Amino acid sequence: TASDDIEKQFALNPTTFNIQSNDHNYLLDFQKMTQMNVKTNVERPMRRNDKQAVKNNANSAKSKNHNSSLKISSKSKEFPNEVYEWFFKDENDAWIKYGQPNSQNKIDCVPSASSDKIEEHYNSNPAQCLTIESHQHKYLLDFAKMTQTNKQTLVQRPMCRKLRQTQTIQNEVNHDLTVHAVHEWFFKDDNDSWIKFGQLNQINGANNSVTSSDIENLFQSGSKATVNIGNNKYTIDFVKMTQKNTSSNTERALRRRAKIISMTRNGASFSGASAALPAGWSAMNSHILTVRLTSSDPEYVKNVAFIRQTMPNFQIQQMYRIQNPFLWKAYVNRKIHMQQKHPGIKFKEEYLFHGTDSKNIKSICEDNIDWRLHGTSNGMAVGRGSYFSNSAQISVGYGRGNPRVMFIVKVLIGHIALGNPGIVKPPLHQSGNPCDTTVNNVNSPTIFVKYDTQEYYPSFYVEYN
Repeated sequence: TASDDIEKQFALNPTTFNIQSNDHNYLLDFQKMTQMNVKTNVERPMRRNDKQAVKNNANSAKSKNHNSSLKISSKSKEFPNEVYEWFFKDENDAWIKYGQPNSQNKIDCVPSASSDKIEEHYNSNPAQCLTIESHQHKYLLDFAKMTQTNKQTLVQRPMCRKLRQTQTIQNEVNHDLTVHAVHEWFFKDDNDSWIKFGQLNQINGANNSVTSSDIENLFQSGSKATVNIGNNKYTIDFVKMTQKNTSSNTERALRRRAKIISMTRNGASFSGASAALPAGWSAMNSHILTVRLTSSDPEYVKNVAFIRQTMPNFQIQQMYRIQNPFLWKAYVNRKIHMQQKHPGIKFKEEYLFHGTDSKNIKSICEDNIDWRLHGTSNGMAVGRGSYFSNSAQISVGYGRGNPRVMFIVKVLIGHIALGNPGIVKPPLHQSGNPCDTTVNNVNSPTIFVKYDTQEYYPSFYVEYN
């Protein structure tokens, strides 16, 4: 039985699995991570690694810091990064990702829990069932049986867990790409937060003297290790992915994640953060691409549902996805900068609407929304910047031309402040740092004004009558 066969079985049903050799029958227990000879009862530990970790082991003798270097040939377009997604099978026998609306099903019946939330629960306790909700129903997810059961109707559907490639790298020029990465280690603290080894815990101020690199070195050496952190001694089990205090017996979950350090193509290097384009983008042979979406595309369905929250009868002629790597990288880098500058703050992102004249479509797709270039019709009541709204009904009023057009924009909201006509940049926040956005009402805003074009990205635009 090949490793790939075992991985497929694990994705379908992570409980137990029988395999056969010439003379023996073995029971694989995915919960205990053991292999037991059914005849002799001899039990051996198993370990499940991503392929990159296996390559790291092979190269560990050559690299003191265990940096991983992966060659991606022109036939391959993806870098594996050990992230899993969850799906359920709908009445049309189609696999639907959790959190993803589907045009064949009623929006109210689609579970609201995201695939990432389900994976987070599964990682913390794969033996425990999870209850999730849609607008109309409650569902029980049984990880042992890999089923989703509607608690009201008792209708049961299969679900599955699939490994996905987290980062898609377009290899337009058909040359090899080298990706350099390191693995980072985290433990879960008392507040269910993932803390990186060697990182100061922002909540309790505790400092971890053992670094992520130290743990990676131990991982490369074997399946178990003992470390001293402060006055405490811990046993680390890399098979169970746990850290246990030898005095109190307190056990914590561990997590190992790959971090891309750099990428090189034809001798040119660029950072992993700025190169990470959205996984759903189409292949590009130009600097900018607009992709017309069909009514069955998940993005189309999601955007229609978003628009109809405030305009139930809104009718769309066409919808386009905007793919501009230059603008996207500027947005991502700005987000990273804001997060690094204020590590204790999680910056809020929202999709907002922007109505404009259809003659501005080309320039916005190329250079982003800029009130100095594209003008405004709202009198600058909340500040001298680019205007957005969380209500399609408001933004539609600013659509001009034939057909009329409205953009759906990803916006970094950050700290907000009440705006006025004279503001040319946001006022200071109580923390002493400038606010990021001005609004028409700080308690229930419907108008948002941005002053930095790097803090928003035009993701889609729709044409309508």
